[in-house]
Amino acid sequence: MVKVCPFAVTLAASLADWHDWTGVKLQDGENFIPGGIAPVYASTAYDTATYVEPNVWLEHPM
Repeated sequence: MVKVCPFAVTLAASLADWHDWTGVKLQDGENFIPGGIAPVYASTAYDTATYVEPNVWLEHPM
């Protein structure tokens, strides 16, 4: 293992965009999307939701 990458994929968008992409109406706080690896954190007050997916980088011998 080379390194842990806690923010390998970070995606922030409006609640409307998330609904268009997933079909899920997000609620305040932690939301689980079918097929997602990590939860989506939503805020109705700010009309935004953020998905942060961790990853692990591995080195393979050739």
